[in-house]
Amino acid sequence: MDLLGFSTGGRVAMHFLDKHPAQVRRLVLASTTAYQDFAGYLEGWDDYHRRVRQQLPEDQIDGDTFEPWARNGASTAIWDLSLLPEYLELLDRVRFSGTWGAAHPDPAETLHPWCPGDPVGILRQARKPVLVLHGEKDMGFPVQVAHRLHEELPGSELAVVDGAAHQCQFEKPDVWARHVREFLDANAGSDRPGR
Repeated sequence: MDLLGFSTGGRVAMHFLDKHPAQVRRLVLASTTAYQDFAGYLEGWDDYHRRVRQQLPEDQIDGDTFEPWARNGASTAIWDLSLLPEYLELLDRVRFSGTWGAAHPDPAETLHPWCPGDPVGILRQARKPVLVLHGEKDMGFPVQVAHRLHEELPGSELAVVDGAAHQCQFEKPDVWARHVREFLDANAGSDRPGR
């Protein structure tokens, strides 16, 4: 199968690859990270800090689904703030389900780790074609982590969507889809190990 993991889903995809490498033919890691140490990339980023200051502190966000966090973080999820009303309208149409927030007030204590122990090692060992797809202005997982993974993963492809943030598939859907399509087309029928 071809597997596309977006954001935390990219980390889940790396877990899946670790457990079931024979089932994965090609992997797209979109707006995600293989690393835990990415906060330093945000330290000197004025736009990021300005947008975060406009958000409510986490302890003031009510709700036990992901919806309040998604709405509160919308200004850091997209780069082009003229799209913010449309993005919030999209969130209105999402059916946020479950009460995982209430069930897992401290996810680090109750859930499996978000990322496998050695994601780069897992990706190297699997030797599958990998596309690292990332927004240039991602404020969730800064673009430096995408460059770092590409450098540490020989044979991987890197596509950076200019002028887009974490939700680059929302901001620039045609560009994002073109990168995915070109990667899949270039590796069509690829049951061979990665390059």
